[in-house]
Amino acid sequence: MWSKSGDRIKTILRNTCVCTLIILSVSKTQAKQSYEDIYQAQSGWHLGMAAGYGKVDNPVYQGRDIPLVLIPKFEFYWGDFAINNSQLIYTPWQNHSTTFSFLTRVNEDGLYFIDDLLAASAGAAFFQRPFMSDGGPSQQKAITELPLMRGNMERIDDRKISVLAGMEVNHDWQDWRLSAAWYQEVSNYHHGNEAFVSIAKAWHGQSHLWLTSLELQYQSEDLLQYYYGTRLADWVAGFGRFQPDSALNTSIKISYRYNINQQWDFIAEARAQRLDSMLNESPLLEQQHLYSFFAGFAWSF
Repeated sequence: MWSKSGDRIKTILRNTCVCTLIILSVSKTQAKQSYEDIYQAQSGWHLGMAAGYGKVDNPVYQGRDIPLVLIPKFEFYWGDFAINNSQLIYTPWQNHSTTFSFLTRVNEDGLYFIDDLLAASAGAAFFQRPFMSDGGPSQQKAITELPLMRGNMERIDDRKISVLAGMEVNHDWQDWRLSAAWYQEVSNYHHGNEAFVSIAKAWHGQSHLWLTSLELQYQSEDLLQYYYGTRLADWVAGFGRFQPDSALNTSIKISYRYNINQQWDFIAEARAQRLDSMLNESPLLEQQHLYSFFAGFAWSF
């Protein structure tokens, strides 16, 4: 059964221990930016707010897309420690071009199962990886001999938002960034893990900045079984059996920022994600290609 939005928000706040928000813009840059300006943050507080319109596609059967209107920014950097978007970060080693960090993240798959749009929108603003905050060829596999059956989404077993902790390595070269990260679930819901490999390229001028990134995301069998596999309560609700394997998802993101003055920017970002073909067999999903976007004005202070 889908949980009430109040219980969802309490669970989110209890598990994360921080209220950190996604910002779609990048750090302030000067007219002649180097890759350090683009990818590396300055010490202290970085606060702001973006207002505009956007949405996050919901792949769940009968799920409604999640709207985005306000995207706050709350970041703090102090020595080797940081609060950055929805993450707690400890960076014990770094040089001028490479960093190694231990960090946490919130898994956004649980957002798709929140039935209250306002709560889902707030959750997306708090916890989703920046989208303006996935790959190679995948092999489709027959998971079950039964036909794809769908039932009553109001009666399925509860899926909670989970918290993961792990490590990340970033390497910068000129206007390029290569990143790799691994996370293990620590909130004791599914014991799954995720890994990411991404490459990003920046183009910048006097007032303009473009960022393009490609990402490959690995999700383990335990994580996918918790969110998109089916179990007894789901079968009783009328859904067919599905036991997923691990998956590889791919995504591309394109971001743009125009610096109006010292405090104001126009920002826009679009993200397209393709889920592993194996997930087409899940009766809880009805979309393989997901799209997210946001455009608006950001104020930093």
